[in-house]
Amino acid sequence: MDPSIIGEDDVIYHLLNAKGKFVPYLGAGVSIDAGVMTGAEISEEIRRRIQQTKGLTDLQVKRELEWKKIATRYLTCVRKGLQTEAERVEFFREMTNGKGPCYSHFAIAQMMARNYLGPVSLTTNFDKLLEKAFVIDGDMECQALRSVEECKFWKETGSQAYILKIHGDYDTQNIKNTVDETYRLPVDLENLIATRLKDRGLLVLGTAGFEKSIHTLFDFLADKAARNEILQWGLFWGVHIGSVNVSTAEAKELVRARLKAERVSVEIVQMMSRMSGKDLFHFFPVRGVSNFLMNLISRTGDKNLEGTTMAHLDHEMRLRMRLATSGVTAKGIQSHLENLAKKKKEAPKKKTLPGTAEKPTEICRLDDRHKNKVIRVFFGDVSSRSFMQSPEFAGQRRAIVSPEDTCLTSGGGAAYTLMQKAGEQFLLPELQKFAPVSLGDVAVTSGGRLPVHHIFHAAGLEIQKSGKYNVSTKTIEAAVARSIQIAEMLSVQCLWLPLLGSGAANLEATKSLRAVLRAALKTKWPGPSPLSVLVFIRSPATVGREVVLKIARSLRGGAKYTENRQSPNDLV
Repeated sequence: MDPSIIGEDDVIYHLLNAKGKFVPYLGAGVSIDAGVMTGAEISEEIRRRIQQTKGLTDLQVKRELEWKKIATRYLTCVRKGLQTEAERVEFFREMTNGKGPCYSHFAIAQMMARNYLGPVSLTTNFDKLLEKAFVIDGDMECQALRSVEECKFWKETGSQAYILKIHGDYDTQNIKNTVDETYRLPVDLENLIATRLKDRGLLVLGTAGFEKSIHTLFDFLADKAARNEILQWGLFWGVHIGSVNVSTAEAKELVRARLKAERVSVEIVQMMSRMSGKDLFHFFPVRGVSNFLMNLISRTGDKNLEGTTMAHLDHEMRLRMRLATSGVTAKGIQSHLENLAKKKKEAPKKKTLPGTAEKPTEICRLDDRHKNKVIRVFFGDVSSRSFMQSPEFAGQRRAIVSPEDTCLTSGGGAAYTLMQKAGEQFLLPELQKFAPVSLGDVAVTSGGRLPVHHIFHAAGLEIQKSGKYNVSTKTIEAAVARSIQIAEMLSVQCLWLPLLGSGAANLEATKSLRAVLRAALKTKWPGPSPLSVLVFIRSPATVGREVVLKIARSLRGGAKYTENRQSPNDLV
């Protein structure tokens, strides 16, 4: 009999219908977004070390490690590459050192704390990322159980969560990841797990179940479930199909193909096939653990839960969610993300010595006829903290313009850099309140960790549903004019201003510069104190020096024009 496969929506329905009944079982795939190596990556690292130290050819080392046996590759690599317990403990301690929880860990911790998932998590992972998520969010205490002996502290009270580490922990020096060590779990531990799954279900994420001890455990649990002693709410096993935009029927076929290709343990597939006649024993497609959990949380309708976990989204997930909420199609979102990645790759890499900062260099300035506004043009990094803290700006009220889209995504370029330097934890909750804004409008947030009083998020472009960009010199002029108007309302005396629309939107940098300068010059400044507008061009590679000077001269009108006579070589 073939195993049963259902869609993600059906799984989410059953999980929420059985609120608090399902226990999460987590494998290494949950920690991928946190930067923890997968089993395949660990195998590759061990292969590289063995090949390098033994002087073997690629063919020789793969033969020694039985590389073609996908189901046992990881176990063989660990056994032959990390031959002592001390080596294994040190390897995995080093591998997880400095890693922080990702969205998946925070999502699971929050759902356990709020009783959307059961109060215990089962895991084969050695990392401490789920524990850290509980500590950081602080909504519920969490106790890690890393050995049979520690399980005596396992007393569910409703006020504490537990993480049972099936294969031990490097702190308790009982990591289990060789063939012999993972052949069978202690009988006492198997029985204890079974007792805790009475009147519960299991949600399996991020694992293929290749370890002998794991498919032995699931055979044991399935036998009890067949007699209706445990898992009365069923078992859902997530199968990773990649980040693909396909229909439910197509997703189920991808799961079937993955099972046929033995990307999930043959023994697990056989167990699920035997249980296919049992209620709610199903495989289901997962387009990434984080993506599944985000959809699950969204469907709870719990805005508090959604808001709390959203703060922990990684950059790409946050962009996808914000754009989807704004009506951009899946194809359009993918197109935008690919464009951002392309622009990031194409961006020139500036080399500076450690501990030094590149100082922006002034090219020219324009003083308006009323002597209450000056526009200064620089080559350099608009986000330079050291320049913002220059003595010449001391005591002035300062603001910086972030070149945004109407969804306020801070997706790439200067906007993303400014958000990182200011601190995502400060800006993202504020931006969420304002998004979306009208094209040409500006949202104001605090400066976060930047040495400025405000950040003006100027929407000079719109990401359309198709992923194409609505941007023009008119929208940029409107955004700059609005920024100056808000600066007057907030008594700002110094305004940092990068080029707008010339990043992902592909507007020519010269056109952007002309629009920025034109708007800065013509927008009236009735403020009691003079305003300095500091316009930044990343480098002469963006717009050549002579072109900058020509544009400035052509727009000066009645403004006093002054050039910096430094050698062009000093400005590169």
